[in-house]
Amino acid sequence: NTYLLSELEKKIHEVNIQPNVRFELMLEIQRRMSTAASCLIFGLLGSTLGMRTTRRSNSSLGFILSVICLVLYWTLFAAATTLSLGSVVRTPYLIWFPNILFLVFAILSFNKIRKHS
Repeated sequence: NTYLLSELEKKIHEVNIQPNVRFELMLEIQRRMSTAASCLIFGLLGSTLGMRTTRRSNSSLGFILSVICLVLYWTLFAAATTLSLGSVVRTPYLIWFPNILFLVFAILSFNKIRKHS
């Protein structure tokens, strides 16, 4: 079933809900929020990659870096989702790991560009 965020919140707070179902609903909320935040992070990351590869000869390098970042992000996102559902690391907040990692990379990249300007 597909629920709105408000419906997920209501369902989580139901008294008779099973703990596994509650956890999966919490994970779904975090997954949606994390996916929405990734748009902002990729915007910041893309602008820093664009600043680094402004010359015509490096235009294909920028595209390749973008594809690598995208594949790496979704691989980490899938791994975080799988680990969150497992029994070892059972937390819905692990799904934010790829966002935090890429945000740190974008900030470091932005600072490096700023220092060279």
